[in-house]
Amino acid sequence: MLVGHGNRWVQAGLAGLAGLAGLVAATLFMGHVALVPPAVEAEFTVEVLDVGQGDAILLRSPEGKTVLIDAGSPDAGVLDQLRARGVQSLDMVIASHAHNDHIGGMVDVLEAMPVGVFMDNGRPHVTQAYKELMQTVERLELSYLEAQRPQRIQLGEDATLEVLLPGPRLLRGTRSDNNANSVILRLEYQSHCMLFTGDAEPETERQLISWGLEPCEVLKVAHHGSRHGTSQRLLAHLQPSIAIISASDSNRYGHPGEETLERLERAGVTTYRSDQHGSIRVTFAQEGLRVETDVGGDTPSWRTRSP
Repeated sequence: MLVGHGNRWVQAGLAGLAGLAGLVAATLFMGHVALVPPAVEAEFTVEVLDVGQGDAILLRSPEGKTVLIDAGSPDAGVLDQLRARGVQSLDMVIASHAHNDHIGGMVDVLEAMPVGVFMDNGRPHVTQAYKELMQTVERLELSYLEAQRPQRIQLGEDATLEVLLPGPRLLRGTRSDNNANSVILRLEYQSHCMLFTGDAEPETERQLISWGLEPCEVLKVAHHGSRHGTSQRLLAHLQPSIAIISASDSNRYGHPGEETLERLERAGVTTYRSDQHGSIRVTFAQEGLRVETDVGGDTPSWRTRSP
């Protein structure tokens, strides 16, 4: 079944998803998506890949389910990084929003390996990168899901990815409506959680807080550490102990902003930055969490930073 999505047509539904990427079960009901394979005892990892001035985040569940959130710019080499990590398929690919530093490398990924479901914020964009991405989604007949609160994506027995935004009404009249309506996700694994904020704007943060924002120990900082985001009020509600910023070591935007870094420091948050530490991996396990950074090379070589 094809449904209209702005000025394009995409494949809708989850038909056939169970046969992709070894997926055992996939259902969509009452805003709930389940990717539920047999349970095993292991760790959940989140890797913020070093893609320079952009975002690309790889989630891997103990059961082997894989989710990619964003794919950096066209020259960021995300596909090579995925292959270096042994990733051969993806159960879900999520575009937080349609800016080139988040979707520029996504077509290469979609064309190179099996993908179960493609999700975005349902907000069309005029760029060629966006047009090519959605044409690829249609051509490959990928199952499409428009992100909307309160969808919950079950990645295994103990792991859930919840859509916090967009809500029923899109934010308008902001500095960047495309940024402001980024797909905002909350990962929960056992007693741990991590918040993914795309390029959220102040209006995004205020809406999250007004709807009730629970504490979460790891924060993927919005908009590469832009001074306009990660407010003191957000940090007070979220109470993170770890923050991760994805940015290049030289960019014309001044990311990360000194104001944001100071707010994180005042809140007692330990901050890791891809421009200083390379790729950053957070491992969630029953006994606690571990932060590692990639010291470089053709394949990941991890250095434990915390605890």
